[in-house]
Amino acid sequence: MPFKIENNQLRVGLSWDPNQVVTAVDRVKNMMGRNTVTFDLDISCYVYGPQNDFQDFISGLDGEMVGKSGCIRHSGDNLDGIGDGDDEFITVDLSTAPDYINNLIFVIEVASAHAFKDIISPSVQVREILSGNEIYQLSLVQAGQEDRSACVAFKIGRNGLDTPWVLSPIESFVDHENIEDWANTLKKYLN
Repeated sequence: MPFKIENNQLRVGLSWDPNQVVTAVDRVKNMMGRNTVTFDLDISCYVYGPQNDFQDFISGLDGEMVGKSGCIRHSGDNLDGIGDGDDEFITVDLSTAPDYINNLIFVIEVASAHAFKDIISPSVQVREILSGNEIYQLSLVQAGQEDRSACVAFKIGRNGLDTPWVLSPIESFVDHENIEDWANTLKKYLN
């Protein structure tokens, strides 16, 4: 069920708590090149135009933290989930989105060699910046999906320049190891 967006300034927050239990097996896997010592999540945003053409990518990595339009900004990469509230977030100012932006798709990935079941309290939430009202929330540990390593959480889109923005839940859990090209894979959620 889509949610009409009333306030065009949004904060998409990703939160989780650090898992302090690192086993001997984790340490051995880490030495072999698989990061099982840290418990890291990442949030990213894929931007598409009116013809479902890929336009931009925003993530917490250097050089990818601000979209080319300037209306989408990432807070930066958090590697451990330490602290209260959102550990990573993306702010979006839809009121300044240029004509070439029609859809935004938000993806959460487990950046370490884990699944969602290994992360403590992972969730994503969308709040209106001015009011602080939460308009969407998703727990990333769901029955039947806890062994997955990525979630296509939702999209924010409009049907044309003079139409309102809406948030549409997608909530599709996948294994990111099986995705070679996120930008093309996500196009199936645009229709």
